[in-house]
This record gives sequence, C-alpha cells and structure tokens, in this order.
Amino acid sequence: AEPDVSSDLPPCPVDAIDTATGTTEVTLWYQLSGNADDVLKAMVADYNASQTKVKVTAEEQGASYDELLNKYTQAIPSSDLPDIVVAEDTNTQFLIDSGTVLPAQACFDAAGVSTDQFNPASVNHYSTDGALWPGTVSTSDLLTYYNKNHL
Repeated sequence: AEPDVSSDLPPCPVDAIDTATGTTEVTLWYQLSGNADDVLKAMVADYNASQTKVKVTAEEQGASYDELLNKYTQAIPSSDLPDIVVAEDTNTQFLIDSGTVLPAQACFDAAGVSTDQFNPASVNHYSTDGALWPGTVSTSDLLTYYNKNHL
C-alpha cells in the first residue's frame, strides 16, 4: 500500500478562481513545432474564447526540451517562472527537487479526485514517495500496445 502523504503536501487552492476578480492570467511555457504547435495554439485559443475568467498565454521556449529546461532553470533564481511548463518527463525529478512545482496529488486531494480513474502504470511512473506529480501530456513511452497475434 502507498503511504498516506496527504498531510505533508502543500495546499492546492483549487477553488481560488471562485473568488478571483477580473481575468486570471496563466502563462504556459512549451516546446513544440509543426502540427503539435498548431494544435496547442488552437486549443489555447478555443479555451480562451470559451470563458472569461482565465486567459492562457502559450509561449514557445526554444526548439528543444533542453532549451526549454535551460530557460526554466535560468528563471528559478528570479522566480520569473511560468504558471505551467510542458517539460519532458525525464525532467520530472529535477522539477520536484527544484521546489518550483506543485504536486498534482495535493490538487487531486483538495478536489476529491481519485487517481483510480487513471492508468495505473502512468500514476506509478509519476509518483514519488506516494504523491502523484504532474506528468507529461503523452505517456506513449510508458505504455506499449501490441497485437500479440503478430508476435
């Protein structure tokens, strides 16, 4: 059984938007190109057009995940960080150790969301010391599907 780390997690203000006045600005840093970049920009535009409480600004930060991580690392001392970063999953432990990211587990607990609805392999991969941390948007490297009739 996983250890209960709920009491050790920082608070996650899942209801903060309910009391916010005006439009909350959210900056997202990413590294994508081609169709993936176009799709992300379209998703951000659709989201922003769908409501007025939150405005997301997506900012491309380099041509590679290494450039994105370098930009993020350079911004840590000044705390001039984005609200969301789409980093490569091999950087998860660095981000945890940097103390600059909020554990997803804290937000799930605050919202009463169970991780049981997610793929167990993905939850396990992105959990450290019993707490789920933000994971990559794609788990294609963690999950492999195959047709056993072909093998």
